[in-house]
Amino acid sequence: MRPAFFLAADTGFICGDGTNDSPYRISYQEEEEKPEESEAPSDWAQSEINEALELGILPDSIRSEWQSPITRLEFCRLAWILYSGLAENEEYSDDFTDTSDLSSEDGAAVSAAAELGIITGYEDGTFRPYDEIMRDEAAAILMRISKLITDNEAVTADDTEFTDCGGIWAREAIEYVCGLGIMRGVESVYEISEATVGKRHIVTFAPYDTYTQEQAVLTVYRLYKRAVENRF
Repeated sequence: MRPAFFLAADTGFICGDGTNDSPYRISYQEEEEKPEESEAPSDWAQSEINEALELGILPDSIRSEWQSPITRLEFCRLAWILYSGLAENEEYSDDFTDTSDLSSEDGAAVSAAAELGIITGYEDGTFRPYDEIMRDEAAAILMRISKLITDNEAVTADDTEFTDCGGIWAREAIEYVCGLGIMRGVESVYEISEATVGKRHIVTFAPYDTYTQEQAVLTVYRLYKRAVENRF
């Protein structure tokens, strides 16, 4: 059955299902050109992305293609900018077998994040920098950074019971970042039947979905803002 409405991940906005009779359908005037995905962030993300830009925590490589999935390397860049802006920097190294071709700047970010335990590689010794990052991996990285920059701050677990996170490796991280309000789940509302009053709610986190660049920027920005506020 097609969802009647859905709550977009990490936005908090209710959207229509895209059918012609949806009251939430967005239309554009013919004389106005609809921006390409690479040209501007989504409306719901624009304000926080502007603030992230003003703070200088957004690398040049992540200022376009906002709705595209972010790679492990790109998310590592974001994570390292966040951490290095709030902590003392040292020299680090890593043992990954597939990072030697990275630029000196990217190599330094990966090495530092790996040695600090912010990121991890795979059993075969690779980091796979150009693979798209999954939502569960992003949650784990955000939790590790948060604990490093906030003195292992105690967080009340999010009281949302996600239907797709039972027993997965990143469950603690997902509960942690959702408890902080850094990441959010995906909620779909389905009509049970035309004759039934009420709706059935299915709340998921979608741990194995990809993570868009604008979602990544928002969550890193929220974590940065929280860390700064807790220090003063």
